[in-house]
Amino acid sequence: MLLALLVQVASVKAMVAEAERFGVMVGIEAGLHHPLYTAPLTRRLLDEVPSNNLQVILDCANLMSPTNYLHQEAIITEALKLLGYRIAIIHLKDFIVQDGAIKIVPVGQGWLEFEPILRYMKYERPNIQGILESTPESHLGESIAFLQEIYEEV
Repeated sequence: MLLALLVQVASVKAMVAEAERFGVMVGIEAGLHHPLYTAPLTRRLLDEVPSNNLQVILDCANLMSPTNYLHQEAIITEALKLLGYRIAIIHLKDFIVQDGAIKIVPVGQGWLEFEPILRYMKYERPNIQGILESTPESHLGESIAFLQEIYEEV
């Protein structure tokens, strides 16, 4: 794990140096089976590459695993706290656990607790963009309605 992080730090530093030259951003996204698979590891990378040109694409479903999803409120809260204003955009995606593995499903048909995410978006970062990800077009209407209802209630 440490070796993977060190390799990633070196490559991200090179990308960020180029991004700084051109005035653009590099977005990183943690995910299961990636070298960055937790918010603390992502925070560590941000600390190792201290540039505002390095931002986070937060996808809380990507932080879930078959062994940790029952603690997702704590995981989501930790991610929002650790990554804070380095979060450039939020992917809104849902999941279930099936046959011992994470399976992505349309938003509103899974188990992700969207309340802390939408509360953060509403009160802490009202101008941040949330993008539906892995929700087929045929489910967009109901997924948007699901998220709007939660957003209005938080």
